[in-house]
Amino acid sequence: MEHKERAKARWELTRSEGRTRFVMTRGVLGWGVPMALFMLLKDYYFEGEELSLVGVLVPSVLSLIGGYLFGLILWILNERSYRG
Repeated sequence: MEHKERAKARWELTRSEGRTRFVMTRGVLGWGVPMALFMLLKDYYFEGEELSLVGVLVPSVLSLIGGYLFGLILWILNERSYRG
């Protein structure tokens, strides 16, 4: 099977699970959560900042929003590629 055909078949399977699931798993959980953890660990371990409610919430919320947008953009780009 050609690469494009395999990619199309994979996208059809992913697409059948829905946009919300894709955005939440690939964007929020796959990018947003790891980014939030990375930012918190960086601030705490490497920059020596004390953990505070604001110091935890702000990077976490921004990372989750970024993850949502990342997942949504991925969905849109995959859809464009799929539809030709």
